[in-house]
Amino acid sequence: MRNVNLESVKKFIDDSKKDPSLLKRKMKVEVIWENDENLPQMYSQLEFPKGKVKVECDGAPFAGGGGRAPNPVQFCLFGMASCFLGTFSGVAAEMNLNIKSIKVIAENEINLKRPLGLSDDPVVDKIKLTLLVESDEPKEKIEKAKELAEKRCPAVYCITNPIPLEIGVEKV
Repeated sequence: MRNVNLESVKKFIDDSKKDPSLLKRKMKVEVIWENDENLPQMYSQLEFPKGKVKVECDGAPFAGGGGRAPNPVQFCLFGMASCFLGTFSGVAAEMNLNIKSIKVIAENEINLKRPLGLSDDPVVDKIKLTLLVESDEPKEKIEKAKELAEKRCPAVYCITNPIPLEIGVEKV
């Protein structure tokens, strides 16, 4: 499959068998509130192995934001969809599937009653991911790759399993 470095994945798996500590990774993102009313409300400098990028986020106008950048829920859906797409692509490469193109569409419907303090109704009833796959492979093989990706995807795990949340406050 194009754009999946299977050799790198195989090497990492081999290395982690020798050193299991490689299998645990700490992730950290610092999001800063922007006081300038002409800019999006929040930003973060995200670092990755080959660089860093400034990512901006803004609330929708009905929620007190300026609508000048993607909102937090869009980033949540983007993270979910891109994690699943990356996992699916890796599985498809492992299975040696000939995939010409793939796209994931992530959708949900937000109930704004709870965020606005109007009720305790659930904010989201479900998230729907739709895989659009262009391939000559039999549909059964594509389905098998989807099932494996669903089992392996960290974002799917986070959305479908309770994870303890700790929120602390430190005065600086």
